[in-house]
Amino acid sequence: MGRGWRKRKHYPQVTSQQNQPAPTRTTAVAVSQSFSGPLPPPEVLEHYERIAPGTAERLLAMAESQSQHRQGLEKAVVEGNLRHESLGQVFAFIIALAAVSGSLALLWAGRSVEGLTGMLGTLATLAGVFVYGRWSKQRELAEKRERITQR
Repeated sequence: MGRGWRKRKHYPQVTSQQNQPAPTRTTAVAVSQSFSGPLPPPEVLEHYERIAPGTAERLLAMAESQSQHRQGLEKAVVEGNLRHESLGQVFAFIIALAAVSGSLALLWAGRSVEGLTGMLGTLATLAGVFVYGRWSKQRELAEKRERITQR
């Protein structure tokens, strides 16, 4: 057999650590800014004004318009809630008056058991609604106080 091609194995050269340059580190820094509210911070507003003159005035007008719109919506919601509460109280009074009148009519007609049952049932319901309303308002106030103290 003749001499054939032999594959040579290549081994990496080992060098000393002293001849190697020190490894370099690269650090990346990301900066993020954010703001909340209808207007950007004054520095950003100034930058907008330099890029496009009049932008700051338009942004201020837009914020004022949005504020007026939001206040109008809030006023409509509050007035609507007051109207619904008032109507609820009027209708509750009418129903209670009808129930008491019916009970008195039963008592007048000589049906004392039915009349007293209707009268006591109506009064107990009114008292229950009153007590439950007070209790729920106190609980709601306590929850609001707790949320405020947690901040």
